[in-house]
Amino acid sequence: IDSSGNESEKSNPLSIVYSDTQPPDPPSDFSYKIDGKVLRLSWTPSKATDLRGYYLYRGESREVFPKITHEPIKGNSYVDEGIQGKGFNPGGRYIIAISAIDNAGNESEKLIIEDILFPDTDPPSPPVGVMIDIISDNQLDISCGASSSQDVKEYKLFRSENSGIESAKEVSSSDFAPFTFSDTTVSSNNRYIYYSVAIDSSGNISSKSISDTVSFKDLIPPPSPRAVYAIIVNGG
Repeated sequence: IDSSGNESEKSNPLSIVYSDTQPPDPPSDFSYKIDGKVLRLSWTPSKATDLRGYYLYRGESREVFPKITHEPIKGNSYVDEGIQGKGFNPGGRYIIAISAIDNAGNESEKLIIEDILFPDTDPPSPPVGVMIDIISDNQLDISCGASSSQDVKEYKLFRSENSGIESAKEVSSSDFAPFTFSDTTVSSNNRYIYYSVAIDSSGNISSKSISDTVSFKDLIPPPSPRAVYAIIVNGG
């Protein structure tokens, strides 16, 4: 436009497509609650005006930390039911994170919660069982098998004498299995019942193993008499 107000022809047109590269604000107050074997997650929504939803991440370390919601989720809560919806493993430790996604596909920084521990309330599998060998008239060797559980830290062996299994008392323990215990406190003509249990790293106790019973009898004959002599009495 010149000083007299005359307007020229228009210049060449130029088309510009605006590209939004600004990530949205992340959500806040990200928290969790353990409910049985699932995680209940909640957060305060992002303040972004073009918000599309949220992505959630979960793993056992920062090195293995995959996205678990492939489509952005709405709302401000989510129930994580673990791998394949089967719940989390008791005793497992996990890390979770959340991020916000806008309509242009920009992702905010992640809010991360680390070291989420699911309490281990499941008892380990019972030991395979016990076997008894009679060694002598005052010794029994009891062999105890292992549990199939991987987090067992201790095994305990129990003995009941001449009564029901409910009155059994601990006679030995071991931090590995199989193991053998030599019981030298037995006596003849008694009946003994042995069983073992496994204890995991969280203190959960397995059910009793299959028990073994022995009726311990004295099978060793006494030594023969010695120095036999005779006396004639009253002449006959």
